Amino acid sequence: AFVTSASLRAVGGQTHDDSGTLRVPGVLELREEGIPVRVHSAEAAAVAAMSGVPESDLEAVEDGAIMRAGKMELTVLHLPGVTPGACGLRVRYDTREGGAEPPGRRAAEARELILSGETLLPAGGPKREWTPNQAAALYDSLQRRLAPFPDSTVFFPGLDTLAVSAANNPERPVLPGRSPTLALSSTLGSERRYGLLAPSSFEAFNLALASAASDR
Repeated sequence: AFVTSASLRAVGGQTHDDSGTLRVPGVLELREEGIPVRVHSAEAAAVAAMSGVPESDLEAVEDGAIMRAGKMELTVLHLPGVTPGACGLRVRYDTREGGAEPPGRRAAEARELILSGETLLPAGGPKREWTPNQAAALYDSLQRRLAPFPDSTVFFPGLDTLAVSAANNPERPVLPGRSPTLALSSTLGSERRYGLLAPSSFEAFNLALASAASDR
């Protein structure tokens, strides 16, 4: 397992609906089951404190670390901003010899996708107060690490952001180019047109970040 950030959602586990059918176990539960838990080294102490799992029982990794699961190759992308050690994963699929197929038609065509955690969300930024340093780090992560990927790159965030947005603000219209059925994914091209990858300067990004957070 890989923890994308030291947040309650990522560390303590989460339930996405009232019935609890889509449940993500927390770090403590995973370790009690003997499942290895990896986390960026800058996040290890915070994850240990939040989860109650000794830091020595977590596997610290760095940017660029490669993990494999079956026919999938997962590369750690350090994306500081939400937290200092926040990360995403670049997932590449080897479909030769009956390898696993990526989920969804668009991802299957690309043979790779990005798991962006809470760094890049289809509905904007997390609803929170941002310090200047956090906002600057997030802007750098988006522009330097994620923006270079092609428009067709599919990403899956760590939150069902459109569903959360609809619950918090039922009057908010669906953004252009998006559908409620795609709440769990988007493309970098869409975020370049309508999301937090669009601003061309840090000043414009700050305004967009504040607006996205206040809408949620």
